[in-house]
Amino acid sequence: MKQHIAHVKGNVAPCQKSTKDDQLRCRDAINEGKLKKKGKQAHDEALRSEVRFDTNENISIDTDEIENTFGSLREPYVIGPMDNFASTLNPEESLKSGKGKKVYINNAIRKERISTVKSFIGRWAYECAIPFHAFEKDSFKMMVEVIGQYGTGLPTPTRYELSNTI
Repeated sequence: MKQHIAHVKGNVAPCQKSTKDDQLRCRDAINEGKLKKKGKQAHDEALRSEVRFDTNENISIDTDEIENTFGSLREPYVIGPMDNFASTLNPEESLKSGKGKKVYINNAIRKERISTVKSFIGRWAYECAIPFHAFEKDSFKMMVEVIGQYGTGLPTPTRYELSNTI
């Protein structure tokens, strides 16, 4: 509607009844929204850059002890064409997989996995009665980034470990 009134070409036809003042207000509102979105993206990118999970840090603890406690510290897994069939997040999907139209495999697998992960996070939040606005917190975004950088095989912390580390 704002694009219609502001005479922004491309998506809609310009409104013939809008005044210059209405056009300016709508253009300002559109630009304000774009700036707000860019600011939020810059903020999220700054948060992601703060998260450092380097496996090459000099730590005085024995690496065998770390691997026994936290699992193996590996590089992130690179998705290949066979992953669509061999290592899906939901084993039932591999049984149902069939032929479809030609798509880029990496993008299709990535979108499917993102959807599956978001579905599991949503179910967990609903089951544990976590309010959905909690996902907008910077701490949640940083947690997801660290988990993603760790990769597969992350052991879940016990409630006792969490009570001591917070």
